Amino acid sequence: MEQITLNGKEALRNGQDVMYITERAIFRLTEDGLELTEYAPGADMKKDILDLIPFPVVVKNPVMMDRHLFD
Repeated sequence: MEQITLNGKEALRNGQDVMYITERAIFRLTEDGLELTEYAPGADMKKDILDLIPFPVVVKNPVMMDRHLFD
């Protein structure tokens, strides 16, 4: 890797809001780690998202994304 364009720990220290948005889920970087905040309609949260991530993810109160976003 030639350069690092985002350092998550540094961003948190600076009070920045860090989000990762994919076609299946939205994650927010928190002091506790990566937190699943939203998931796509029709996606199985465990099978289609969490089981595919090779590290623990914080799951508190994720909500389903608005279905209209997928029309």
